Amino acid sequence: GQFRHSAISYNEFIIDLPTGSGKTRIFMEFLAWLSSGNVVITAPTITLLRQLEFEVKRFLTEKQKAVKYLIVCSEKALSQEERDAETDPEIMDRMDSYGEATTAVHEIEEFINDNNNGFNIIFSTYKSLKRVGEAARNSGVALDLLIADEGHRACDIGVNDNLKQSVLPIKYKAFF
Repeated sequence: GQFRHSAISYNEFIIDLPTGSGKTRIFMEFLAWLSSGNVVITAPTITLLRQLEFEVKRFLTEKQKAVKYLIVCSEKALSQEERDAETDPEIMDRMDSYGEATTAVHEIEEFINDNNNGFNIIFSTYKSLKRVGEAARNSGVALDLLIADEGHRACDIGVNDNLKQSVLPIKYKAFF
């Protein structure tokens, strides 16, 4: 496996590594270096997003980072019956760590505006990035960093439109 990276522009870059070679670990180490800002972590599916949410929260907790989180996707909350029906301890542990999801622009705006020079992470599916962008534009805030997992999927029709500066005002974009 060979490491490849390239700069798309001064504020966009790609990290290209084979599957299983540590791309997630690289961007989590990068997050550990940050001390403040609004960061968006995006993935193409809710399943991948929830996996990243679990891993990032666990990692940053181990690093003793004070971080606030918001989940932006169309996932419906699990009912208590659905939670009770799960028997796999690892899945149960993950489900207990999941934050509530929203697509309400006003809730995303409140989260962005409530930064207080702290460190906020918004987890969003590619599809829901439009809502994140709308909230940022309404707030007059340019988000600091986008980390796109499965970054090659950002070229898909529709997804690419959600990443345009006019839709999602963001200072730096990293595609993994």
